[in-house]
Amino acid sequence: HFARNGQQIGVFALSVDITAHQQIEMALRESEARLHNALNAEKELGDLKTAFVSMASHELRTPLTNIQTSSDLLQHYAEKLSPEEKAECLKDIQDAVNRMRLVMENVLVFAKLGTNSHVYQPTRMPIDSLVRQLVAEVDAADGHEHLIELKAPEGGDTLQAQLDEALMRQIVGNLVSNACKYSP
Repeated sequence: HFARNGQQIGVFALSVDITAHQQIEMALRESEARLHNALNAEKELGDLKTAFVSMASHELRTPLTNIQTSSDLLQHYAEKLSPEEKAECLKDIQDAVNRMRLVMENVLVFAKLGTNSHVYQPTRMPIDSLVRQLVAEVDAADGHEHLIELKAPEGGDTLQAQLDEALMRQIVGNLVSNACKYSP
């Protein structure tokens, strides 16, 4: 207030527009929140990768042990084994190699997905023949220990879809493989 001889003659007011300052503060808070979320996501991804590597390592140990055991039997006792026993040892080795191949395919797909290097490449293909082929591969890798029954709808042999064969192989292979691992 300005006064002259005790009488108010004017008012001095100062205002500062802090809108831009508030917008900057809000943007910083949002940026910090996004950064925090990204760090949490990165930590979670790191934890998932560690768990996946641990699982893959475990999944590779069993077939490697089977290969080692069967090859040791063939190496040290070949003359004492019947032709059927030798064939069984070779079949065990082949089954273990197939299981390892499936695990390695999973590792490679996981690695590609983690780096976003997999490009979705859909092509039109018959679903039934692809699924039958995948079930046969898993069945062979499983050593035919489980009864795997595939039921397709009528006309299933002509059913076509646009899909990425590599991803479809991964998905169906994992589903059938897990069914064999975790069910009687």
